[in-house]
Amino acid sequence: MNYKKYWPFVAVIVFAIVVVGGIFAFKKLTAPIDNGSTSVDESVPDLPQSQWPIVELIPSSDGHYVSLNVTGINVPTATSMDYILEYKANNGVGQTTQGVPGTIQLNGQTGVSRDSILLGSESSGHIRFDSGVETGQLTLRFRDGNGKLLGKVVSDWHLQTNTTDLSSVDGSFKYTLSKAATGVWFITIKPFGTPSSPNLVVNQNGYAIYSSDGKPHAGSSN
Repeated sequence: MNYKKYWPFVAVIVFAIVVVGGIFAFKKLTAPIDNGSTSVDESVPDLPQSQWPIVELIPSSDGHYVSLNVTGINVPTATSMDYILEYKANNGVGQTTQGVPGTIQLNGQTGVSRDSILLGSESSGHIRFDSGVETGQLTLRFRDGNGKLLGKVVSDWHLQTNTTDLSSVDGSFKYTLSKAATGVWFITIKPFGTPSSPNLVVNQNGYAIYSSDGKPHAGSSN
């Protein structure tokens, strides 16, 4: 039997198999890898004013850490609070956005705290402080026992030192110190409620200023 006359058909079939196989291989190689880290864009409503907690964000004496205190929590069925502290830093490679997330179980408490949140990173016991940190955003999200998001509050914060002109990120609130406070760090943030922290400098026009030293700092607001 003369098999040569079938060679063109065999060649076409082999070529088709190669092409189809190549297409599937290309799709597999270029498909995004699902490693379980894909974030889900969850729509979270803002908490109504009647459920606003009191937020205190207090800088450390060196400005490399902040402590978060949340009191007056009044979110029905909430069993946990997620927080994410985002900020902009400049570590010599241009400005980047960093984030420190965490979750705190409420266990029926109306007040929780997280001390010494690092504005930087830690690996194998080595701590690296981020530099150029001035502005950021704090987001608190409340969840029920099933993990359902119930609501959130969001506030920008402004970290400053060695200046007499303190202000909110958007500049709508300004506080001028009567005299310079050398080596003292300040954070301006919307507290939502009425704070009572010993680190509170002033609470006016919907904004609070917290100091690292817990001492009075006289001044005037705009």
